[in-house]
Amino acid sequence: MRIGLFLNNLDEEYQRSVYSGVRAQAEELGIDLICIQSESVNTDSLFISLDFIGVDGVLILSSVLMTKGGFHESSETRARLHRFLENIPAVSIGQELSSASTGSPRNYPSIVVKNEESMKSLMDHLIVVHGCRKFLYVGGPASHMDNAVREAVFKASVEAYGGTYRIINGGFHTASGRDVIRDYINNNKDDPPDAIIAANDNMALGVLEVIHEKKNRYGGGGGEK
Repeated sequence: MRIGLFLNNLDEEYQRSVYSGVRAQAEELGIDLICIQSESVNTDSLFISLDFIGVDGVLILSSVLMTKGGFHESSETRARLHRFLENIPAVSIGQELSSASTGSPRNYPSIVVKNEESMKSLMDHLIVVHGCRKFLYVGGPASHMDNAVREAVFKASVEAYGGTYRIINGGFHTASGRDVIRDYINNNKDDPPDAIIAANDNMALGVLEVIHEKKNRYGGGGGEK
């Protein structure tokens, strides 16, 4: 058996981690895996490589292949996606492929993350339990679907309690988290937030590295003395 994994770019840590997990499981099960990069659901060349690779099923990393606005509004694109999903077993990773998004009369197997519930619980805890009112959101790419949901919940939660916030978007990787927070600290030494929210674990690690680096170097909290 051979399956195809469609994603955008293995230079990104998030996509690379998904690929690593799929590859490990495929090896364990004796399944051939072909990984196809630089794909997009929102272009006319929808999974064009599928005609050449000969797979029995596909995994679609829809969290990166779909833009913030979802699928392209073109009825032709929706029809092409529907035909694609009807002709081969497919599983979506990150976003739900439903009848509403594909123009199909049925839903498709989808693996999704509880972005809204998780972010809402996090924000409620910081605001209600810890009394935070001033926030910095170290976000992923603005067009990324997962980031868009987390960012929207973040903003709504802070605004509901009359708090303030600043959003700085980067990439879903550790180096981006480091760059964003280092630049923020250097330019806002006298205006620290009550809490910093990172869009994913990799960015959070980068943020923490810089904060600890500053603390150890200057013996203070986040900035220079």
